[in-house]
Amino acid sequence: MVALTDMTSDQLVRRAKVIEEVIGLIGEVGADAVQMRDVAQRSGVALATVYRYFSSKENLLAAALEDWQKRLTRRVQSGAS
Repeated sequence: MVALTDMTSDQLVRRAKVIEEVIGLIGEVGADAVQMRDVAQRSGVALATVYRYFSSKENLLAAALEDWQKRLTRRVQSGAS
């Protein structure tokens, strides 16, 4: 797995796209039904790339949850101002 600090800007963009697609898939089919190959296909990256960024489905789901939580926090904070 590649550490975030070691990723190039292109890799960070691809990683963000993967996370975006995971969040969408969770909304459509639920977390239990998310498949790594579906994530790769929807993201337009190779399955090996998904595994390079996320060592497991659980790691990918955790990253997606963290990203979603950060977005929600920003929305709440911007709405509270």
